[in-house]
Amino acid sequence: MKLIILFLFVFCLQLTHGQPVKPYHIQGHIENLDNKMVYLVDLGAFYFLKDKDLVLDSCMSNNGYFEFKGNISENMQCAIKVPQETNQYLVFILEKGTISITGELSSLYRGKVDGGIENSLYKRSGEIRRPYAALINNLADSLSKYKDEGSKYNDFRLRYDSLNSTMNYEKEMFIKNNPNAYASLLLINEMFHSNMSLDYISDQFNVLSISLKASQSGMIVQKRLLQNNISQNVLEEFSGRDINGHIINADKYKGKVTIIDFWASWCIPCIEKLPVLHQLNERYRDRINILSISLDRNINSWKKAVEQHNITWDNFCDGLAGRNPLVVELNIIEIPRIVVLDKDGLLIYDSKNDDFEVDEFMETILEI
Repeated sequence: MKLIILFLFVFCLQLTHGQPVKPYHIQGHIENLDNKMVYLVDLGAFYFLKDKDLVLDSCMSNNGYFEFKGNISENMQCAIKVPQETNQYLVFILEKGTISITGELSSLYRGKVDGGIENSLYKRSGEIRRPYAALINNLADSLSKYKDEGSKYNDFRLRYDSLNSTMNYEKEMFIKNNPNAYASLLLINEMFHSNMSLDYISDQFNVLSISLKASQSGMIVQKRLLQNNISQNVLEEFSGRDINGHIINADKYKGKVTIIDFWASWCIPCIEKLPVLHQLNERYRDRINILSISLDRNINSWKKAVEQHNITWDNFCDGLAGRNPLVVELNIIEIPRIVVLDKDGLLIYDSKNDDFEVDEFMETILEI
């Protein structure tokens, strides 16, 4: 029932108008930084796959000083990065107004952020886990160490569950008391990485304000909550160009069972799955469609891998990686991932949920 209500809410939000732009002004200083490029990066907090960072702006620092100005339609989790000098980065909330950032190059992640209410709340939400982090991590190590020793394991399990329960209660109270805070939405999004049920996450999400639910990030969370209710034509809005520059869209895949393979050139397990797709393509090419969607950020890496592994069926890569709309729609949080659509484009198989392999499923669905 909860998910049905949520679905109706999502449907109604399709009519929501775009949010007004919000001007921001970032003034920063990083000690011990020479004149280097500084990057303002959207971390893609609500996209789970790698290569999700998106550079919003960049500038050359002047003796460590830098400045960014621009407009956003909604708040987002961002970072200040100086990749030429360090792998560390400072995370903050990009929000309307003036944001002051100060730090030291060798400990950039500890930098100070002075901004509006969203950054204050983000800092408070981060402090919830701090008292529990070390204890929970130590107990997790003990659970692994004593997994075969009943009484010790049970003791550590009780303590571990108790600490998590206390911490989660504090998160619930934060969300309840701050229903319009971007930090609350971030806390809810993190729950997808836990063993919390969709009903529990949905309960927390329903506490949020209508405007936060209607935000782009809020809509992504809603799609994840509805992940088990996908019944529409998955490829209905799909369109792009294949590796040869030819336009491919949903019309091409009507009337046949379609296998969609989500992969990337850097994904070794994905490469190991390719022989199965080669066999399916060879055996059933007249009866099925195969579409591989690469989550590579680097288009040249994708093209090189296609040639190297002799992938002759349809291939698509838009360079958006984990931000690809179909990836979000199907809640792709890890690859390889293979889904199968029936002749009407409806989802009938998902390697995330099924125990058997796609080749076994195809033999069943094609009645071979």
